[in-house]
Amino acid sequence: MSSLMGDKKRALRGAILAKRESLSSTLVHAWGETIQRFVLALPAYRSAEAIALYSPVGNEVETAEIRRGALATGKRLYYPKVTGGCSRIVEVRSEAELVPGRYGIREPVGGQPLPRRGDGGLAVFVPGVAFDRNGNRLGRGTGWYDRLLGGLDARVPRIALAYEFQLLEEVPVQWELDRNTAARILDEARREADAIRKEAEIEAKDGVLRARTEFENDMRETRRDLQSLERRLLTREEVLDKRLEGLDNRETSLSNREGAIEKKEHALDEKEVESRRLVDEAKQSLKSLPVSAARRRRRA
Repeated sequence: MSSLMGDKKRALRGAILAKRESLSSTLVHAWGETIQRFVLALPAYRSAEAIALYSPVGNEVETAEIRRGALATGKRLYYPKVTGGCSRIVEVRSEAELVPGRYGIREPVGGQPLPRRGDGGLAVFVPGVAFDRNGNRLGRGTGWYDRLLGGLDARVPRIALAYEFQLLEEVPVQWELDRNTAARILDEARREADAIRKEAEIEAKDGVLRARTEFENDMRETRRDLQSLERRLLTREEVLDKRLEGLDNRETSLSNREGAIEKKEHALDEKEVESRRLVDEAKQSLKSLPVSAARRRRRA
């Protein structure tokens, strides 16, 4: 492979992976369910006696519904397993037999490998980073999945599971898939995705209208509450004004009474002073009288 081709693949791989990993979990689940529904209706799947699946990594298309459908209908189920530098396809009878392997990808913990010349009636579901309508695939760059596919009979259907943005005009790789099947899945998925987007847009518009109506109703109710509160506050203000006016009148009355009391106290003080003066004068007069006169006064 030329250096230019390698650079092109790395750039393309990085761009597609970045876009795929940016998808929300809700969108990944919704698109995955749509794609799997179409897969379960495909003649290539329905006529297969055995299928080989993959365990999704990151935001790859989910495969749980396909796995459950295969086990429920009695199809033999296989998953890739990497041992050392070799990869092989191993049978799985339940989800419990899948555990994280060498690359952190869930793979069979044991099980029987696909027998030699045992790929008759087999359909293989292939993950990838990008695909084109000629059936070409761009993987993650390790090459082990390509080697795994290369060991199968060329007549075995290879069915790509991918999102719309992973389908390109041209992918600089060499492995050929079942192009008609891949294109059919992606076309149907695109139409379903468009329908989902339109439905989401309609729901969003309806939601905006409902939210606006609720907001306007809330505002009207709030205005009514504020007007009622304003009336209550005005009433309380009038009551408080009257009470303050009454307090002012009482304060004036008390001030007047206090002034009158002060005047009376002053008058009493003056009378007390006058009384003391008169008493003192009387005492002085008594002291100045002759003794005889004083005695005559006592006899009298």
